[in-house]
Amino acid sequence: MKYILNNRKHATYWNSTRDTALCIEAMAEYLKASGEDKPDMTVQIKLDGKVVKEVKIHARRSVPLRRHVPARRPGSRRRRSHH
Repeated sequence: MKYILNNRKHATYWNSTRDTALCIEAMAEYLKASGEDKPDMTVQIKLDGKVVKEVKIHARRSVPLRRHVPARRPGSRRRRSHH
């Protein structure tokens, strides 16, 4: 997977539409074989060390619905995501 991602021109695209299709197919096969296509995790979004959002990601809903996360206060540290 790392090899495929690292071998894009200018780190953004592959040589042709055909190459792109083959790479996407290879990544999909890898995700399926590794079980990563069926996620089961909890992701926490922290602001200044406090959990402001926690989202459970699982196979039934692998892309969580967007919900409002409070904006950063001026001078506060960046948000970090942990799983």
